[in-house]
Amino acid sequence: ALTHLEPVRPVFSTYRRYGDERNGDNWCRAFRIPVLNRRVHSMRMELLWRDQGFGNRKSRVRVVSYPIASSEIPDEVPPGDTASQGGHIVCQSGIAEHEEERLRLTFNPIEGDCYHLYYKVGGGGGHVLNM
Repeated sequence: ALTHLEPVRPVFSTYRRYGDERNGDNWCRAFRIPVLNRRVHSMRMELLWRDQGFGNRKSRVRVVSYPIASSEIPDEVPPGDTASQGGHIVCQSGIAEHEEERLRLTFNPIEGDCYHLYYKVGGGGGHVLNM
């Protein structure tokens, strides 16, 4: 039985990212998900998100795990790199809608790994991801 649940902690209030010709299609690291101090069965992240509101939709997010002992966690990962440069993709969203909606990402954390949220806005100019 569950005897105690910690309250939800907001990690950021507003996060807006713009895509450009150079890196819009790359996966970019947003932040490290707080390290768990005890074993848990699963972890769920929730956020409100939307694409720029018009035109093509390209924005996505994913959670990537790396061994805690990893010396380098990449800030950017090229679009074709499905292995995330030594990391393991543990969950990934679909493509963001033009209207704001709630996104829920759930994964099973493994002791000894750290987790990072990555996002992709979309290249070609004019693309924006709002979280």
